[in-house]
Amino acid sequence: MAIRYHLRLMAVVVNNIRILLIGCAVFLCGLSYADVEEEDSGALRIETETEEYSADIYLGNTDDRKADRERKTIGVGERITLTLTGKPLGNVKEIEWKAEENGEEYVEMPEETKGKISIVVTAKKRLQRDGSATVLAVTSEGRKVKVTLNVVVPSAIRAEHKNGGMATERLPEGKTSVIGASAVLKLTLHPTSVSFKNVKIIERDKGSEPPGTDFDPGHSRNGANEAAEVSETNQLQDNVMAGIFAADVEHSHFPQSWDWVCSWRIHDGEGGEGTEHLDGCEIMEVRCHFSFSEFYRQEIWGPQRYHLVTISKFGCCVDRDTVTYRNKYYYHHESVR
Repeated sequence: MAIRYHLRLMAVVVNNIRILLIGCAVFLCGLSYADVEEEDSGALRIETETEEYSADIYLGNTDDRKADRERKTIGVGERITLTLTGKPLGNVKEIEWKAEENGEEYVEMPEETKGKISIVVTAKKRLQRDGSATVLAVTSEGRKVKVTLNVVVPSAIRAEHKNGGMATERLPEGKTSVIGASAVLKLTLHPTSVSFKNVKIIERDKGSEPPGTDFDPGHSRNGANEAAEVSETNQLQDNVMAGIFAADVEHSHFPQSWDWVCSWRIHDGEGGEGTEHLDGCEIMEVRCHFSFSEFYRQEIWGPQRYHLVTISKFGCCVDRDTVTYRNKYYYHHESVR
């Protein structure tokens, strides 16, 4: 008798549990998608968005604009927004941000970060080498989230003749009063997978080799120490030029050749002599080679003296002589000196 009683009791309990489970299922099915989504807290994370697209976007090397802005590798001077997202955020007014370990050697943090969902971090400009910075966000409940930013300096400069070859305004084609040559070069900073738009580039004079050549006008008065803006394509312009007045040829000796030793650096200022303390790393040292030569050619009226001027820099070369090209220019490339 007692056994039958316990069996009936167990059946009632099982039936009640079944009814309870069915009721829960019906309740959950009645929830809208939005209600379920609201309860899904998700993991806390830090999202990144650069202020600028990389040069690759403008150069046509990639068209994935979303991924480009979400990158965590940035160039010197780039600004990037860090946003804490996900749940639980806790008391937003108590969120704190800070750069860990030596992170502040590579990035500048905002003066005020407490209580901010988003902050803007800037890669420092006067860096001497690549590096990384880990930025930490801490919620009011003590939850910690990190993101590591890689900061890169320009690793190389590549050059090409602008528009396939063009002279400077000061020494255009056809100008016969000056024996010389000139060229306008288009320089590109690498890597192009980041932006260097927010820094300037400066060329510092490291002297002439050999020094004291008669035709050498001196680099310090011809483009050195001028801070150049960088475009969104990581590009800038460089002019090369040298010449002597044709009237002075009779009193000159040939051949003459020399190199300008040029140090290309990042710069965080307006340029000028005495501002080296505002320079960042040296990107590369380049030699600009100048050559003035004299040759004779037999003409129907007798031997005639002519002159050839050659300038080469970044592997870009320009020749101009007073006979073959009739003071016109010949642009080509050679191996980098």
